[in-house]
Amino acid sequence: MRDYETATGIATAVSDAMRDVRNRPYKPLQAVGLYPTCGTSDDYAFSRHLVHPGSTKTFSFTLEFNFEGDTKDPFLVTSSPKTLDKTMRDVIPGLITFCLKRLT
Repeated sequence: MRDYETATGIATAVSDAMRDVRNRPYKPLQAVGLYPTCGTSDDYAFSRHLVHPGSTKTFSFTLEFNFEGDTKDPFLVTSSPKTLDKTMRDVIPGLITFCLKRLT
């Protein structure tokens, strides 16, 4: 339960920082909530301490965001400078928040 609280606390702080820029909601979800995954880099990073007990526990995150619906695929990078600028303004505060979080 503590791992869940740690992961959701970080994810919520990041999504809140992103939302605060333009009041655009970013909802933190487990990757499996976006699309079926198994054996991803997130799984590998977290499971290392289980396979090698001397390893430090690592929490990993995937940051997904869409580009304002200007493409058919919401995860496809756009070439629109205006859309990229808006996206960077949203994402950068989230990344800064992520970097500033410390696990205790």
